[in-house]
Amino acid sequence: MLKITSLAFKSHSEIPKKYTCYGENISPPLNISNVPEKTKSFVVVMQNLSSPSGRWLNWLLWNIEPQNTFIPENSKLEWSTIGLNSFKEYGYSGPCPSNEKHEFQIMIYALSDVLFLDKDASVDEVIYAMEKITLTQGSITFYSSAS
Repeated sequence: MLKITSLAFKSHSEIPKKYTCYGENISPPLNISNVPEKTKSFVVVMQNLSSPSGRWLNWLLWNIEPQNTFIPENSKLEWSTIGLNSFKEYGYSGPCPSNEKHEFQIMIYALSDVLFLDKDASVDEVIYAMEKITLTQGSITFYSSAS
């Protein structure tokens, strides 16, 4: 299983406001470890697990090269395919809950190949395309609130 950590926050804790819409709205730094040898790419899916409107996607990336096991803070990730999030933006859109505390999760998948998808592919298309080539996965969970 992949191990996902961040220098900015611990799993199951509050994410600093800097990484939310109430702060700088920049992506947090992420470390990926326990990567299988046959990994050819990574996929990143960040979503709001508490969204009242169903699946809410904050970040979708694929075809991250396997040597990129550190994703720097506010990275523009030119070396990957940057997908469309639920805010209708390409790239990272930080947590922006308007009411009580929400739970978020960043899932990272190690794949045995790259995905041949257009940048407008939906998260469902990405998940379907990686179904048979996922080697392992890992996640980090955190919380965010408006206050």
